[in-house]
Amino acid sequence: MASSSATSWHVRAVSLPDGDEPADLWIVDGRLTGQPVAGARELPGGWVLPGGLVDAHVRR
Repeated sequence: MASSSATSWHVRAVSLPDGDEPADLWIVDGRLTGQPVAGARELPGGWVLPGGLVDAHVRR
């Protein structure tokens, strides 16, 4: 289990657009990883999207 000095997060979520089952993911330095991180704060579950997909829908 890796550890991080920055704030890190743990979420159990479905990866869209192709996922259909929840997976454990960690967010470290703004990037998703499947590597567990000690001391990560919990987030409520839901869905995660690739950054490019989100950016394409919010730019004006």
